[in-house]
Amino acid sequence: MEKGIDFDEIRTKIEMYCSRAEHSAFSVRKKLFQWKVPANDIGNIIQYLEQEGFIDERRYAMAFAHDRLKFGKCGRNKIRYELRGEQISDRFVAEALQSLDKQLYDDTLHDVAQGKLRTLSAFDRSTKSVKLTAFLLSRGFERELITKEINNLLK
Repeated sequence: MEKGIDFDEIRTKIEMYCSRAEHSAFSVRKKLFQWKVPANDIGNIIQYLEQEGFIDERRYAMAFAHDRLKFGKCGRNKIRYELRGEQISDRFVAEALQSLDKQLYDDTLHDVAQGKLRTLSAFDRSTKSVKLTAFLLSRGFERELITKEINNLLK
């Protein structure tokens, strides 16, 4: 821990950090490590934050999934990958992905596909299909939904 900063100061500082936005235990752990907090204190602080409701894996996963769909225009596969990168349990990842609004998900896929299709106007149908599929897969959408969407768009 940095000189002059005690356990209570760190706890207060991390409480303020957690109060501003949802954070995973993993990201809070990284932040505490950046602040050079000793490893045994990090465990105690994380446990305290979980008990007091400052961090909650389930709540974080739900908020993250919703925000990545709505603002990041990402599909379930990419959201799943990113949540696993934050070391969120598979149970909470699955729950968060199931909670996504189906209509919003379908509309997002359609909007992203349509936007990309506009940039592919110089290509033939087959090339458009291949390029659009690759793009939508990179955004994390599922292949079967992509196929349906492309078929509808390229009629």
